[in-house]
Amino acid sequence: MIALSLTLLGSPSQAAIRPTEDVKILESETHCLAQVIYFEARGEPIYGQIAVAQVTINRRNSNLFPNSICRVISQTSPVCQYSWYCDGKSDYLPNNTEARLAYALAKGLLTSRVKDITHGALFFHANSINPGWSNLEKTIEIGAHVFYRRS
Repeated sequence: MIALSLTLLGSPSQAAIRPTEDVKILESETHCLAQVIYFEARGEPIYGQIAVAQVTINRRNSNLFPNSICRVISQTSPVCQYSWYCDGKSDYLPNNTEARLAYALAKGLLTSRVKDITHGALFFHANSINPGWSNLEKTIEIGAHVFYRRS
């Protein structure tokens, strides 16, 4: 649940609304998830963008990864988890249609109950590469990505 604090500084016309810590965290997590969607899946069908985001959310909810979206994407040990994060290029979200869509999807996924179309996937890769993940169970292929969970 999201809450705002209302502080009365004299009269009701002077009320100041300040976001609570939960709102600040949601804003940060939404931005980080929007970056994942934009840099990993822009140009993919909507379901592909949602699936990439859901892997990141699944990781946050798993005890195998850090417990926040932002920490999941910035995890670089034992290896960089998201190639765009470690490529040395700017991670700035531009003001364009694809970035606005990524932000809207991120906000919706973090504030709504959405069925996990990846079936619990914690890993994905582009279907153009073969990382040799024989120890993982393939759950689904959507667009240009293949999704996996632990067997």
